[in-house]
Amino acid sequence: MTPFELTPDLLFGHRDMDTTHEDFVWAVNALRVADDDTMGVALDALIAHCESHFAQENAWAAAIGFPGCHANEHERVLAVMRAVRVELDKGDHGLGRRLAEELPVWFKHHAASMDAALAAMLKNGLTMADIDKAPIASPCGGSHACKNHDHHDDEHDHACHGEAEAAAEGCGGGCGGH
Repeated sequence: MTPFELTPDLLFGHRDMDTTHEDFVWAVNALRVADDDTMGVALDALIAHCESHFAQENAWAAAIGFPGCHANEHERVLAVMRAVRVELDKGDHGLGRRLAEELPVWFKHHAASMDAALAAMLKNGLTMADIDKAPIASPCGGSHACKNHDHHDDEHDHACHGEAEAAAEGCGGGCGGH
């Protein structure tokens, strides 16, 4: 199995986050090379790392009002890891190997989207309130904040409805309050 590497495009210039991500890669690689006898120990170490890693990111996110879908994704991944751990105890090492193959795929997407947005906001001292106030270009050519527009409502369907907030939140959803 090819080692999982933290490529430069997944380093965001937020020292603590980048270091934690390097530790995650190390823990995933330990699981990837584990044999049946050491897989449980490797998965336990990965779960412990992720509990700490995700708690730190969730705290950063909560402090700036970052969307809860980031924390929800962390919880889903931890739930899968814990379920796989239960199956390892029953002797299903194939499921552990499958997890070791899939985690890098998940992480690359998660880091490039949710973690990248969180790191950018943290590095620039931004909160979601700042993002909500940021002007955006509307389909009608005007510039307004998606949540605060009060013009052109009858002229078109506001194609930005949902798109601006989805981009800011990194997880979809519609603009509330329209």
